[in-house]
This record gives sequence, structure tokens and C-alpha cells, in this order.
Amino acid sequence: MGLETGMFEDKEFGYNLDGFLVAWHSVLDVLRYDFAEKFSLGITRQDRVPHRDYFRHLAEGLASKNPKDFSEAVAFYEWMSRQEDDLLKRHALLLEKRHIVVHRGTVKTGVKEEVTEWAVNVSTYGVSTYSTALYGSYSAGKPGDSVQAGSIPAQPVATWAGPVVKDEPPPTLPDRTVRLHETRAYTYFKDDPEERSVVSICGSAYKDMAQLVANAEKGSWKASG
Repeated sequence: MGLETGMFEDKEFGYNLDGFLVAWHSVLDVLRYDFAEKFSLGITRQDRVPHRDYFRHLAEGLASKNPKDFSEAVAFYEWMSRQEDDLLKRHALLLEKRHIVVHRGTVKTGVKEEVTEWAVNVSTYGVSTYSTALYGSYSAGKPGDSVQAGSIPAQPVATWAGPVVKDEPPPTLPDRTVRLHETRAYTYFKDDPEERSVVSICGSAYKDMAQLVANAEKGSWKASG
């Protein structure tokens, strides 16, 4: 998670981001090779294919001679091209960053802090039931006393330290409002005008790529015609 959690240095986050950008796009190439083997197109992973359409052209050539064995290969690669175009259009920012990493170096990122604050009304009977152990933490009684079903005062121990009366809840204490806040640091691309979280952007791209692979493996391309 890098700077999202503050556990790693900026340099380490950058290395992981660069690796993700390259690997994410490479899934498309690996998928084409996987299906080239499935359809017996005669291409091995040692063969360097000049461009993505080469697979489709090869499948079309084989299908013209033997439609029965290679028509599905043509359908897959046509479907694959449409899926890739849509995916890369939705994640154009990551594609741009991938080109920078591969050909020009590391992308530039920054760190921002986001503070969320909210108010909570704490009732003295804010919990519908209580257990002996929880009741004991709010009182001076010994753990293990049996108590009837009821509610406990949502207050610190120091507020209520009276004795435990068996089978009776503690007395009601005044309600109060507590203000809480959470601070989260996140990394963003410096040229992103919206300054969105890099981890969120990559997470969305990963999810969409995983869905594309899953659709290919379950044969969604057959139904697309």
C-alpha cells in the first residue's frame, strides 16, 4: 500500500507502482498468447509478435482454409480487440503512465492528507443489551456477576464506578455528543487535476482487467458473435 499506510518509503512505493503499471498492461499480451495455444495457432511464447492484430490476421488466414477449426479463434480475437479498446479508454491515465515508465522513467507523485470529521450522539442507553464482561468494564463489580438484559451507559469507566447490583442495570447518565475525526494520507499523480488516490485508480484498473480475463476464460466472446 506504500504511502497509503505510511509503512513504506516513497521510493519503495514508486518501485511498486512502476511494476504494477507495466504488469497490468502486459496481461493483455499474455492473454493473447494463452488463447493462441488454446486455438493451436502455431505461435509459441518464444515468438515475438509485431502487434496485437497479428493474432487476428493469423486466425483469419487459418479460418479461410479450415473454418471448422479456426472460426472460434477469429471470434475471440475480434472480441478481445473490442474489450481492450474499451478498457484502455476507461483507464487512459494509467496507459499514459505506463508509457512514461517504460520509455521515459518514473512517474511523479505527491502525498496529501484528507481529514474526515463527524459527530456522534452517545446515549447512556446506546446499546440494546449487555454482557457480564462488558458490564464489568463500566462498573466496580467483579466479573462474573449475572445481570438481566438491558443497556449500559456508553461512558468512560471514570464516569461510573458504583457497585454492581445483581440483576439491575446501572443508573442512567446524561447523554453527550462526541466529535471524532480520521486522518488519511494518500498518494496521487501530480498531473492529475482531480488529485485522486493512486491506489484507488490502480485498484479499479486491476478489477476491470481481472473481469476481462474472467470473461475470456468463461467464453463470453462466443455470445458476442
